[in-house]
Amino acid sequence: MHPSPQGIPASDRSDPVLLIGATGYIGSHIFNALSALHTPAPRVLIRSDSPTVFGREIDVVTGSIADRQALQRAMEGVSCVINAASYVGADPTALRHTYDDGVRNIIDACAEHQIDRLIHVSTTAVYGSGPHFGASATELPYSPESPTSASRALSDELVLAAGGCSVRPHLVIGQGDRWVAPAVQKLTGILGGLIDGGAALLSVIHVRDLGLLIAAVALSTRAVQGPVHAAYRQPVRAADLVRSLVPNSRAALPELHISLADALRRLAPYGFTDHQIRMIGETHWYDSSDIWDIANAFIPQTLCQTSKSPALPPKVVCTWGDVPWASVPSQ
Repeated sequence: MHPSPQGIPASDRSDPVLLIGATGYIGSHIFNALSALHTPAPRVLIRSDSPTVFGREIDVVTGSIADRQALQRAMEGVSCVINAASYVGADPTALRHTYDDGVRNIIDACAEHQIDRLIHVSTTAVYGSGPHFGASATELPYSPESPTSASRALSDELVLAAGGCSVRPHLVIGQGDRWVAPAVQKLTGILGGLIDGGAALLSVIHVRDLGLLIAAVALSTRAVQGPVHAAYRQPVRAADLVRSLVPNSRAALPELHISLADALRRLAPYGFTDHQIRMIGETHWYDSSDIWDIANAFIPQTLCQTSKSPALPPKVVCTWGDVPWASVPSQ
């Protein structure tokens, strides 16, 4: 792949999309969305130790991103590659395999097969802690604060240098979430209240909608290149997020305004990093208008009104692109 000022050309809609990481939290929802929006069905590259969850109609290639021959087989005849492979941890070998060597292998295989559309699932953690107020994906520098985030920043840079598209969500919630909801529940339980009364503004998206957005980027007829944020258009108050994720929190949490400094001090003994606390306690709001413009141009309104795909949220007609609960900031 080579950078192009014109961006990545539109996908050939008659060819399959290769999805890497299709059994993961985000990848499984991208798979659902691709299956609902595109024919033929997506091709998937999965490790030999991954659970078998795909029907016979799905083209499954067994291998990993460390296996250059498997990547060559998987990319034969595809129009687009989506990389949703991820690893969260501190093992340097696993980090290098997932975010350095593996991504380089994907980029090289794309070049050999002349595949010009590569979509990479990244994260806003590559920026480090905020506060961030409505910044676009091209405004903020890399400033990762953990080995995982540093490795993800490297993979992000590699994909962008090769002319690909990096999709950066912030807080991703929904079925299968092992990070946001458990951390919010534990944090608020320890504090017994909300940091600064829950005033922070946060970029959030449900994993079903994230899967649909990424599928739309992959299949869109528009040229797509560079980084984009992936969240609902409006930021969500931390207080509203807590009340949507923590059972009975509206009644159980007193109206305590705990300072960020106090929260950092009290939560450190429980294993929370400063970055984890600031992600909820400070404003992390990112402009995601670019990705919604792509999705709205691609996905017909009639599909949003009639599709019963699990990739589409229940209230898609009235909340498409908006926070799917009532209380949102006025600004």
